[in-house]
Amino acid sequence: MNNFERKNIEKLKQGDLKTLEYIFHLYSLPLTRYAYRFVEDEGRARDMVQEVFYKLWRDRENLSVDISLEAFLYTCVKNECLNYLKHEKIKSRYAWLQKRIRDKEVQYYQETPEEDIRMEELRRKIHEAIESLPEKSRQIFKMSRFEEKKNKEIAREMDVSLKAVEKHITKALKHLRENLK
Repeated sequence: MNNFERKNIEKLKQGDLKTLEYIFHLYSLPLTRYAYRFVEDEGRARDMVQEVFYKLWRDRENLSVDISLEAFLYTCVKNECLNYLKHEKIKSRYAWLQKRIRDKEVQYYQETPEEDIRMEELRRKIHEAIESLPEKSRQIFKMSRFEEKKNKEIAREMDVSLKAVEKHITKALKHLRENLK
């Protein structure tokens, strides 16, 4: 670092606004071009450079530059750009995940007309198969599956043995499997 740069850094540390303006006008354009290579957006590149100069001014009292001022500024701009790109990558990943979640929700809740027709056809076949069961088997099966009653409850209400209830349910399930193939 040359003597001129040392004096400028000292003036900055003391709060000399004219020195900041001078350094800004000297380096802002090449730093903006450098930032553009990272972010590929001219407005964003200018914002990055301005942010670096804002931080330089804000933290001027603790400024510690061991290399040339120019190299220091380029490093600051590079770090600002990399932080921005990391943040954008995180935002992009989050947006992608949110979109996948929304797509899955839409897919889950949105039935196509073909699916509606298939589901209605399946419901009709199940209803027909259940209705074609013998009376007692149909009654016991409905109590078991639709009323969610325990086998003991059904046996007590129908005044049949527990084994009879199990036999009727087994018979009904076998009938349904055969009729729904």
